Amino acid sequence: GIPLPPAAVPVPRVDAIDFPPPSAADAERMVCGALLRSPDLCAADVFARCAGDDFADHCAAVVFAACRSLWDRFAFGGIADVYADILRRRDRGDPGCDLGRDPAGVLLGMWESAPTAVNAAWHANLVRAAADRRRAAVRLRLALADLAVIADAVTTPYQAVVRSALS
Repeated sequence: GIPLPPAAVPVPRVDAIDFPPPSAADAERMVCGALLRSPDLCAADVFARCAGDDFADHCAAVVFAACRSLWDRFAFGGIADVYADILRRRDRGDPGCDLGRDPAGVLLGMWESAPTAVNAAWHANLVRAAADRRRAAVRLRLALADLAVIADAVTTPYQAVVRSALS
């Protein structure tokens, strides 16, 4: 008899693939720390290189967004301004600005991670590159999901036709 065609190359199921989300946690903390420490030296370069949605870490994203908002309003002088802005937004009920139980500790931790703002632009590039890799992983995951649907749609009827022809 005619042998059945080999099974189609199995398409990995999207939920079976573990994509570790690329991140640059140290770079994110360093960028935020440099913004908190020396906004006048690095803010323009950092804001030109990355955006708020480039940050994987929630706390870093909150701090970056506060820095950017203050910068856009010409009200950014450093860590004290960011702290006050985050507390003001939290008190108004903004759920996107929660830094946990110790917002001052979070800000000081970021401050300490950047003893100088010299490398802030370079670290901003690392943050952006990690964000680009995360976005590519999402696109890959979506493409694999589409491919799995197509493979199921093509393989199942084909195998049924071959089986019915052989019986």
